[in-house]
Amino acid sequence: MTRSLPPGFRLPRLSRRMRTGLKWVAALLVMATLVVAIFLIAGPARAQVRAPAATAAPATATAEWSPPSGLLPTRAAGTEAAGCYADYKAKKDGPLRLHYGVAKLSDSTCGPDQAGTAPATLSSRLAADGWRLLTVLSIFGPEGLEGRKDSAGTYFLRY
Repeated sequence: MTRSLPPGFRLPRLSRRMRTGLKWVAALLVMATLVVAIFLIAGPARAQVRAPAATAAPATATAEWSPPSGLLPTRAAGTEAAGCYADYKAKKDGPLRLHYGVAKLSDSTCGPDQAGTAPATLSSRLAADGWRLLTVLSIFGPEGLEGRKDSAGTYFLRY
């Protein structure tokens, strides 16, 4: 059933301010549509880079995460003998879940010349359970464990 307008009805003329506002709304809708389209196109390409969780290999994990040059986490001197730990952030997709955790690093990863191997080591450990490493926040000695225990919760020394 279609409705017809009463005889003699005219649409009101929009003011210049209203026409300008409508143009801005239309422009914002176009931009939002483009952003969503780009996100949808980039999604599958990003998924092809990641290795499946069941067959995660350290070589794949390193290709997935590469830190910016000069921004590798550092740690306090003198922690080589006592062992070292890293705090990190990780995520899991579908549905999105994030967590903060603390992990013990092996002595071979703790050396001053091995600072860049911590992300690769953590990536492979986390990938085994379907998690993806977002960032390594810091590498520290046993003196920093107690202050991070509450924040890490169930992910304290889990990986």
